[in-house]
Formats: sequence, C-alpha cells, structure tokens
Amino acid sequence: MKHKEICVWMKVILIGLGLSGIVFYFFALPLIGHGATEMFPEYASAYWPWMIFIWLTGVPCFAFLPVGWSIASNIARGKAFSLQNAKLLRTVGFLAAGDAVFFLIGNVVFLLFNINHVGVVLGSVLVSFIGFSVSVAAMALSSLTRNASDIREENELTI
Repeated sequence: MKHKEICVWMKVILIGLGLSGIVFYFFALPLIGHGATEMFPEYASAYWPWMIFIWLTGVPCFAFLPVGWSIASNIARGKAFSLQNAKLLRTVGFLAAGDAVFFLIGNVVFLLFNINHVGVVLGSVLVSFIGFSVSVAAMALSSLTRNASDIREENELTI
C-alpha cells in the first residue's frame, strides 16, 4: 500500500470510530441505563452519576481522533517516521493510560459509595488492563518512531 492509501484508510477508520463513539456514548448507553433503572429501581439514583462518569471516560477517546488524524496526515506526506509522529504517539499513550486509571479509580470510588457492584469493578480491571496495554503499545511505537526519525536524520546528513 502506498502512503496515501494508508492515510485514506486510517481517516475512514477514524471517522467510523468517531461516529460509533457518538452512537455508543450518547444513544446506546443512555438507553441501557434507562433499561437498567427500570429493571432495578433501587439503582435509579445512580443513573446520572454513572452517565456523567461514562461520558467523562469518553473524553480521551474523542481526544484521540484529531491526534490520529494528524498521524494519518503525516503518513500521507511521507513523514511516517518523524519526531512529530513520535510525539503524537506518546500523546496517544498518555491518553490511554489516563483513561485506564480514571476508569479504574472511578469504579472503585463508586463501589465505596455503594452504587457499584464487585463484578463490575472486576470487569473494570480487565478494561483498564486493555487500556494500559494500548498505552504501552503506543509508547513503544513512539520510541521506535523516534529512533527511526533519528536514523533518518543522520542518513540525510550523510553525503
């Protein structure tokens, strides 16, 4: 695949992720929450704290979209292994790690306030582990991209 083809595919995927996120966070989750409050009326008071918490966990996910768009644009310009892409990948790593920590801490706090279940907290450990895995992968890619950028700069200086 050429750089421009990769860029197009990445941007299509990013648009799909953004649209899926909007549907998930603003349509599906409120419907699921309302259904849960109808089935378990004793948790109706926890609906809004949970919705706000879940929406806050979506902020880093949506913050990733313009970062990913910039990475795709750099790839299209032939700057896949650039210092800028290394910094952008590092940003992705920090976003993923921050979201994973926030999600896990939030679930534990909700458990302490008795508006969460132990099973949900255990599930949040798995989700947080996935977030940390994405963070480590992005940080590793950032380091490799930085190394490739350094090698590229050295080769450009060689006559």
